[in-house]
Amino acid sequence: MQNNKFKILIEHASSCLGKSDNKIKDTYKGHPICLMEYIEKDVPEHVIEIRFDNQGATISLYFDDKQSCNTVFLFFDSTQDEDSFIDYLTSSANYSYKCSRWELPKCFVKVSKRKEDVYLMFYPK
Repeated sequence: MQNNKFKILIEHASSCLGKSDNKIKDTYKGHPICLMEYIEKDVPEHVIEIRFDNQGATISLYFDDKQSCNTVFLFFDSTQDEDSFIDYLTSSANYSYKCSRWELPKCFVKVSKRKEDVYLMFYPK
């Protein structure tokens, strides 16, 4: 059951890469969505957050200047799910120690940490 939840989240995260913000909004109109513009050092970033209540997770989608999704961050509600997800990746995907990332069919995934927050970053091959 847990593995199925992780497969679903991986599919959602990886399928958003390369898609436009309008296509993503249309695809996920049945989910809670938050549209944001994040500005750091006068550089704006367009962000869409999509909530997956059944999986206990949220994905944050970042876009390039052409409004194409180029990075997806996955956040779990619980640290236990984070740990289980990392275990799942370790057992089901190839890990490159040289590049510090897992290789999935459609993208790469790496663990990142900022202060207290741990997140999983999906990005294109």
